[in-house]
Amino acid sequence: MDGAIITPVSSGFDVEGSCPLKAVQVDSLVVLKIIKHSRESFTSHSAAGQLLGLDINGVLQVTNSFPLSHGHEGENASSLAQNRISYMQQMMRCLKEIGVDNNVVGWYQSVNSGTFINMNLIENQFSYHQALNDMTVMLVYDASQSTHESLSLKAFRLTPSFIAAKKEGKFNAESISKYGLSHSNVFEELPLIIHNSHLAVSLLHYLDSRYRFVPTAPALSLLPLSFSFDNLEPVVDSYFEKIMENLLEVTEDYQYEQSNYQYYQRALAREQLKIQQWLQKRRAENAVRAANNQSLLPEDEWQRLFKLSSEPSLLESILLASQIDYYCKKIDSSSAPALTKLYASIAK
Repeated sequence: MDGAIITPVSSGFDVEGSCPLKAVQVDSLVVLKIIKHSRESFTSHSAAGQLLGLDINGVLQVTNSFPLSHGHEGENASSLAQNRISYMQQMMRCLKEIGVDNNVVGWYQSVNSGTFINMNLIENQFSYHQALNDMTVMLVYDASQSTHESLSLKAFRLTPSFIAAKKEGKFNAESISKYGLSHSNVFEELPLIIHNSHLAVSLLHYLDSRYRFVPTAPALSLLPLSFSFDNLEPVVDSYFEKIMENLLEVTEDYQYEQSNYQYYQRALAREQLKIQQWLQKRRAENAVRAANNQSLLPEDEWQRLFKLSSEPSLLESILLASQIDYYCKKIDSSSAPALTKLYASIAK
């Protein structure tokens, strides 16, 4: 071994986050902990917590998580924030002592009926991005859809263009055009993989082989087929109804924001017309004064006489449009079985 160069094991892996993030791998135990926390908090408030793990070769491996407290009733925001920071520091210290991954890679939140795109979510994710890096993600668990249909767990992060606009602090028409922002590029959804450890896979195989149901001979026999159209009756899904209600509410909010911006544009056009009329009058006066060899009046006094209202932020409109787009995609995916039953019932 004399003279041999020992290459560290970590040299074959990118653990510094230099590779672009391609996917999120979540341990199955983390998924169960998120579901458990969400069910315990379903009636009172949304569940939220920290995600721990490591970024290796462009795959963010989430290996652990712990919930965050929502505080006590009547507790102010500053006290809640301070208690959360103290709790997180203590939790990270305990995890480090027992040798568990204590590297924060993001956070999770439970939602109901797909309602999650709002200012609070933006501020939380942006704060994680500033405190850590652009590899931080948020996991959104839809408790309602998971109850009525299948597991709904998605991984998101803010797009680079939105982060650049957020750092600038302006979301006016010029900034939106500069960064090419729209409702479709606020968030970037990442592929999510649920990972089972080798012990968990072995346990599942053991349980499957031990308790597998073997049907008897009568169960395998084909029963006489009979015509029944009961299955073609459309089923009213409460989750689908809630999505439609939320879509109508968000559409009204979006229309309200659009009306406010249109009011600003009309007010701005009126003020600009007054400024143009004032400038024309002042220039005419200066032409007369120049002909009489008199000193000219300043033409920039309009800045003191007229006050243009500041342009409102378009961020709320963008987020509402993004939420509308998310609802429409949900409806599009959920309405396929209902439309199939509808056309089949017409055909009968």
